[in-house]
Amino acid sequence: MNLRDILYFVIALIIAIILTQVFIWMLPIVILIIVTVIAYYFLKNWFDEKRYQY
Repeated sequence: MNLRDILYFVIALIIAIILTQVFIWMLPIVILIIVTVIAYYFLKNWFDEKRYQY
């Protein structure tokens, strides 16, 4: 391994650590958005069914 390969490896490692930290930080937000979308569609369908029953 020459110096350039070591430099590329260190840069790739830093990028991987940054992406992992961003993913861990964004994970609760992504889960919250998914739960919100599921609840929105569930409530929308439920209210539509209630409205058309009359």
